[in-house]
Amino acid sequence: MFPDMTDVLAGFTKPFRFAVISKTVVDYEVAEAKATLEWATGVRQPLTPQQLRIKPEGQRSWKWWTLWTSKRLKVDDVIQDESNRQYRIMEVSDWTEAGHLKFELMEQAT
Repeated sequence: MFPDMTDVLAGFTKPFRFAVISKTVVDYEVAEAKATLEWATGVRQPLTPQQLRIKPEGQRSWKWWTLWTSKRLKVDDVIQDESNRQYRIMEVSDWTEAGHLKFELMEQAT
């Protein structure tokens, strides 16, 4: 059982805006539909060298990020921030007992 960390993380988080990009296949072609920008609070930080070391060798050179937020997202969602950078959610860890969810993001080339 984790202690409630909501108040502690509130001091480290900041508001940010993002849009979820959904991809569907229409007439054998991939079509993107970008949802409107919405607000959330969280903190994004790069993975540590120790975390990168345990990634498969071909993925170690990718740009990896950790996102802590209470916003509900799922694996394979693509989110776009206000500066038009896109990130694919590769892993979700449930830390709701501590007040947030932990996402591993991979920055995509746009």
